[in-house]
Parts: sequence; structure tokens; C-alpha cells
Amino acid sequence: MFVEIYGGVCGDFSTLMMPYGGIYILGGISVALEPIIVNKRIFMKAYADKGWIKPFLEQMSIMIITVHDIAIRGLREYCRRLVEGEEKMK
Repeated sequence: MFVEIYGGVCGDFSTLMMPYGGIYILGGISVALEPIIVNKRIFMKAYADKGWIKPFLEQMSIMIITVHDIAIRGLREYCRRLVEGEEKMK
């Protein structure tokens, strides 16, 4: 049941944000549920069950990030770019 709700919420978010490059799901829950999300189709059914926008959502890429320290890696890269002048503080 949780995976179905999770898929529905991700689908709602996708209809709101229209992430044409796909969505990235990360965090401990996503990693723990990866086998169910990938194999059971419950997530995808709930994700795409949005009426007329269903064909768009079915084409969208969904990636599950399994690296546990992805936020730290992103912060480290941002800081590197900031120090080297590639990024401006916003």
C-alpha cells in the first residue's frame, strides 16, 4: 500500500513540475523499496494513473539513486565550483 501511495505522490509531483529530463528518487526508503518499485509495477501504475496526462507520465524516466551520500557529493561539487569561480553564490 505504501508503494502505491508513494507512486501516486511522485506522479502528482511530476504533473505539477513537468520534469522533462525525468525524476530522481533518492533516500533510504527508495533504496529499501527498490526491488518492489522496479519489479512489481504497483508504483508505476499509481504514478501514471493521472487521466489525460497518463501517456506523458508513462514516457518519463524514473531513476532511483542508491548512493547513500549523494547530497554530500553534490555539496562538495558545488563548493569546488564556487572556489574555482565556476559557480556564483545565489
